[in-house]
Amino acid sequence: SQDITETLLERGKKSIHSALGIHVPLTIVEPGTLPRFEGKSKHIVRE
Repeated sequence: SQDITETLLERGKKSIHSALGIHVPLTIVEPGTLPRFEGKSKHIVRE
């Protein structure tokens, strides 16, 4: 619901500000709507 979303946004903003000392804009989106991150780490194996 709208109240839960607003509560989560405020908690997130306060948590980030408390931990990092910065204010950031936050947006809550539906699961699966963000594109996958393609920059995965590469593991180096030395033989």
